Amino acid sequence: MIHMNFEKQLKRIDHRNWKTIRAEWFQYLPNIQAPGQHPDHEIAQTVGLDDVVARTPETGEYKTELIGLRAAIFHEGIFLLHKAFHVSGSAEVHINNGILSWSLSSGYHSAFFAVKSIMCFLGISTTEVNNKMILIDVWPEPEKLSKSKVNKGFTPKREMKFLSMPKLQHFHIWEIFQRILRTSTINIWPETFRHLIALNPKDFALQRNTLHYKNNKWIHDDLYKSDLDPHFGIRTNLLDEIDDVDPLSDDFSILLSHILLNLAYILLKDIAQDAPIISSEFALIEKSLDNDHHDLYKETISF
Repeated sequence: MIHMNFEKQLKRIDHRNWKTIRAEWFQYLPNIQAPGQHPDHEIAQTVGLDDVVARTPETGEYKTELIGLRAAIFHEGIFLLHKAFHVSGSAEVHINNGILSWSLSSGYHSAFFAVKSIMCFLGISTTEVNNKMILIDVWPEPEKLSKSKVNKGFTPKREMKFLSMPKLQHFHIWEIFQRILRTSTINIWPETFRHLIALNPKDFALQRNTLHYKNNKWIHDDLYKSDLDPHFGIRTNLLDEIDDVDPLSDDFSILLSHILLNLAYILLKDIAQDAPIISSEFALIEKSLDNDHHDLYKETISF
């Protein structure tokens, strides 16, 4: 029953067009005092959100506006991307020291931070308020007007959409992401990334879950000795070879991290180049890529 409820609510996530969303964001970008500064509060603590959540039905949706919520979600997306790059760098440190198995756990968590960052940049965040899980969409499709209203000069109302959700596990987040990939037009992303739609949502975390929850399993021969592999986590050009990346690849979680970091990076770069208010955040990420903790990422994405 819970699964069916999730599937029904999932279908309420609207199509989005990056070109349209990008133009809208410039009115709502956060004013971050110092590059890399964390948000002052969690999304769940946004003033007025508890009342909105109380009004959101268990099924269906609720629409309204909340001052400051869009800026808070964009800031959350930036900070999640900082975290994603940091954890990816930690995975590379492990790889360079022959600690391949545990690098997969870090690679997965980097990917998970990155996918939540992407969702924020596309206007979607999930949070829990008063023990109720909610999905927030600050850029849903505007209401459709009748021909008579259009002729009278009415303009579509732009409101945020709130959806009640069951308790979300990691695979639910991946399903939400796949729904976004299926239904959205993001013209600045390479078309090859749509390969991620075909994966089973539970496969994204397969290697991480094997390490964390299978008490009789370890993935590489590095439990007591280093396993140095100069090819691990590297493809000549991941954008061209993404069809060959699957959960059975021995370095899948690292490659997944690289793919999603690049997707988020592309979105932030596209806005930051025309938005001085957040340009220092993007510059901080660019600077971090100059250190030797992101060489695999740069080589795989062919910077």
